[in-house]
Amino acid sequence: MVNTVTKLSDRVYKITEVNSIHRYVLLGDEKALLVDTGYGFVDVTPLIREITDLPLMVVNTHGHSDHSFGNYFFKEAYIHPDDIPSVWADHRPEKKIPIIEYRTRKNPTLPEEADLDAFLNRSMDHVKLIPLNEGDVLDLGGVTLNVIHIPGHSKGSVALYSPELKIMFGGDSVNSHPIWYVNSTGSLPISTFLRSLEKLKGLNLEIEAIYPGHGNSPLGVEVMNNLIACIHDLAERDEGDPTIENSGMVGRQHSYNGVSIIYSEEHLALLRKDLKGE
Repeated sequence: MVNTVTKLSDRVYKITEVNSIHRYVLLGDEKALLVDTGYGFVDVTPLIREITDLPLMVVNTHGHSDHSFGNYFFKEAYIHPDDIPSVWADHRPEKKIPIIEYRTRKNPTLPEEADLDAFLNRSMDHVKLIPLNEGDVLDLGGVTLNVIHIPGHSKGSVALYSPELKIMFGGDSVNSHPIWYVNSTGSLPISTFLRSLEKLKGLNLEIEAIYPGHGNSPLGVEVMNNLIACIHDLAERDEGDPTIENSGMVGRQHSYNGVSIIYSEEHLALLRKDLKGE
């Protein structure tokens, strides 16, 4: 199955694409919110309408292809303005070919379940990308989401925190799944990501569950401490870190206490320099 649906609570549903990318439907009293749209190999809206008939808002936690290409099926999506240029730059056939090749290797039935030629040739010219900024509040009626800018994995990565539900959507930034820091992803220095994690931790938010873009979901707040510790551990040692390849991206993976960073040598050198204050 391209998409699978899991009910996580009375208000939160997880829709996972190709056994990898989590999108979430959050139900308010007056509106629903789709957090991330995945690759969009197939139209997810029929599944959403099985969950709710509420008016739907769409938000991208960041602009990477596996979280924003599914915007194609909607008229508009909210996204941090720093990631809007990368969405337009990446939504091209030549960028999609390695995605199709990689995902088909991992999901051999994908060509039978999705029209990959249509995916390859889609345009998002009809989609309005609405700027979403730090401090913005999305009101779904009875449930609000505060927007927190956490640059690092991308320039415009955001977390979405609901004080009423005590939950946070972390995208690829607050995550136990390997987080990529290689030059081809447009990621910022790992030290920038570290400062974003420390900023989140310093907000002292009351969080009972974190819903990430990949991997185990939900997570506990300890994942933030684990990521901070992983970055410091990487700065100290990288011996034996294996090489990882994904959709044409290549990096080395450093794992620590259940989380991991996939990094380029350039990112590692810059991290060590930044932490030394050079």
